[in-house]
Amino acid sequence: MPLPTFTTISNTPAPSPTMTRTDAATKLGLSPTALDKLVHTGILDLPISTERVSALSDRPLLSVTSGELTVLRTDSPQPASDDDDRTVIGFHTSMENEEICDTSLRWWRCDPARVVDNKLLVVTIATIPVAAFLVTAHIAQAPSGKRTVRHRFDGRLLARLQADGRVVQVSEVADLGRRVRDLMHSRIITISGGPIGYLGPNPERAQPRR
Repeated sequence: MPLPTFTTISNTPAPSPTMTRTDAATKLGLSPTALDKLVHTGILDLPISTERVSALSDRPLLSVTSGELTVLRTDSPQPASDDDDRTVIGFHTSMENEEICDTSLRWWRCDPARVVDNKLLVVTIATIPVAAFLVTAHIAQAPSGKRTVRHRFDGRLLARLQADGRVVQVSEVADLGRRVRDLMHSRIITISGGPIGYLGPNPERAQPRR
C-alpha cells in the first residue's frame, strides 16, 4: 500500500474585509470620537475597510529633528460663525483645492510670527495629514472677543489627500518635495490647547487621541 499523502487546513479564520468602529479605533490608537472624524471627513468609508485601517496604522510617526512644524488640527466641515468670512470651517476629502485654502489659512489664534517663521503648515485629522502648505505671509488679523485676536495667512497648497485615499502633489517648491512626501505619509501627534499646535525636536509624549 502506498504511503498516505497529506494536506493541512488552517483553523485560523481569514481576516474580515471590514472592521467595527471600536476595533478600528483600537488598531489606530484613537478614541472612538477621533475615529468618527476620519469617517466624517471621507478618510475612512463605511463600512470601515480593514485594509485601509491597516495602511493608516502602519504609517510612521513623524518626528522633527530640527526646526519646528506648525500643525492645524481640524475636523469635518462645519458652518462658520456669523462673524466669519468663511462659509465653512474644517476639511473633507471631496473639497476643491481653493476650499481647502479658505478653511485652513484663516482665522486662528496663534503666534503669527512663529507660523510664518516655521514656513510649513500641515493640516491633520485625528493624526492623519490631509494637506500641507508653504506659509508665505501673515496678511491680516481680527479681534475675536475682548482679549482674543485671530490671524490670517497667505500660502501655497503643496499637497492634499483626495477622496480616493491618494496623496497628490498640488504644487512644487524647490527642496521641499521629499520633505512633503514624508510628512503626508506619516502620522502626526501634537499637544495644544487649541487647533494650532507645534511639533519640534522634543515633543511631549502623547497618545494619538485627535
